[in-house]
Amino acid sequence: MDGDKVPSLLNDQASADVIIRQICGDQQTDYFAHRLILSSQSLYFRTMFNSAFKEGQVSDSGLSVIPMHEDDPDLFRIMLKFIYEADYDHKEIVELSCKAEAEAAEPMTDMAQMAPTPGNSNSKSTSDSTAIAERYYDKVTQLEFHIGLYHIGDKYLIGRLQREAVAAFTRDAKWPKTEKNDYGWKVLFYIVSMYYATCRRAGTAMGLAIVRAIKLLPPPTKKDKRKLMLDEALEHFDKFVNDFASEFCKTLCRVNCIADSCGKPCWVVSLNDTNPTYCPFCSAALKPPRGPFNDW
Repeated sequence: MDGDKVPSLLNDQASADVIIRQICGDQQTDYFAHRLILSSQSLYFRTMFNSAFKEGQVSDSGLSVIPMHEDDPDLFRIMLKFIYEADYDHKEIVELSCKAEAEAAEPMTDMAQMAPTPGNSNSKSTSDSTAIAERYYDKVTQLEFHIGLYHIGDKYLIGRLQREAVAAFTRDAKWPKTEKNDYGWKVLFYIVSMYYATCRRAGTAMGLAIVRAIKLLPPPTKKDKRKLMLDEALEHFDKFVNDFASEFCKTLCRVNCIADSCGKPCWVVSLNDTNPTYCPFCSAALKPPRGPFNDW
């Protein structure tokens, strides 16, 4: 047995003392588990087993059956595997991402429409866009899985799982500096809208990881729409505003574009008095106003 991996006790019927019945819609999966192991890794389960909770039905094997509802089956399975093996299975996440990509024809079409194309429309540019979409859809689904595992770790109070999910998200959210399109921004601002639409509080480790990933994106292409995407995200998600300002340790304010042909209000990150930002509408350089101004 030297050097061999110790078999996991998850689903070991001989030693299990409880059955976790995971129910999602019409899908039902039973896991043979152990109260002690679950309680040692999850405050949620510890509280459940130590309190006078009402247990479910009893199985044919005489074990109590505890129904668990509403969780994604894949995320729940990976969470239980992490509890038992302390292994954040990145390989399985990649495989599930590829499976989701193969089953999602419509999202792939939407991603292809977002892809940057040359000025002349032709079959080659269309195929190039589709290839880019295929490449980045896989990344989107991987990032979604990391966020999903972070959320399920939050629900079941498994801090180690949350930390692993944040670390994996940070690794997978990196883009090469040589990237010559805006897909990195499009993907991450899709992630922003997905995460902050249901985010209950600002200042979470995952929220700050998302902001740091945005901070590390490749330099902008000429007159791209990244600033506009940032502006829209700041307008719609107040917790993103808090995380953005907290991570950059700066102040967000509103100023009007100084260009005579524009004059539209814009978000400005006050880096310092000499470092301008740019109007998302006309690309004119902007400077934060001197003195006090509104925090957002």
